Amino acid sequence: MKRFTLIQVLIVWLISTTSIMLNAQTWRKIQVFTHPEECQSYHPAEGPTCISNGIALIGSQYSSCDLNGQNFIEAAGAAYFHVLQPTGLWSQTQEIIASDRGYLDSFGYSVGIDFDCSIIGAPNKQKFDIATGSMINVGACYFFSKGSNGIWNQQQEIMASDAIADDNFGYSVFIMGDYAFIGDPGPLDNNVQFSHIGQYSGKFL
Repeated sequence: MKRFTLIQVLIVWLISTTSIMLNAQTWRKIQVFTHPEECQSYHPAEGPTCISNGIALIGSQYSSCDLNGQNFIEAAGAAYFHVLQPTGLWSQTQEIIASDRGYLDSFGYSVGIDFDCSIIGAPNKQKFDIATGSMINVGACYFFSKGSNGIWNQQQEIMASDAIADDNFGYSVFIMGDYAFIGDPGPLDNNVQFSHIGQYSGKFL
């Protein structure tokens, strides 16, 4: 299986939901996206959004239900794919969640898409720390690929190999071609912010 591998760490900063169209040099609103509020711990006006090749990916970090609207886990998170129709309007085609969704993960806090590959950040994802014997907040990122049937499936989950408490790996994400960039602001008192670069070759198997 071809997998994304973190290849480099840089000390850098990495520089949302209404559809707007440029018409005669003037932007005009054409559509507002809405998602179920009964499964959200909070009700934010919008989530992070990115667009590629007629597909919009919208994060919903406060979503708390599974794909069947059940199994409430506060702010586990979700994301939604919308496809641009010939009419010029967008239609929701799929909702996705993490395979290991957890309490306050914030899956969907950041999103990125490039053709048939997408990345979703969950900066509050926790893992068990052997040294302390407790769960620590380190963050994670999830890669999804689009199959020939148009369905997006999770292919991989990654965390920083040097993860420490309050890293917030996945705070920001960007994907283009064979490269993914993942923001990692680190603890508030660290005064150093990282970006991880991941690379893969070929398609997921």
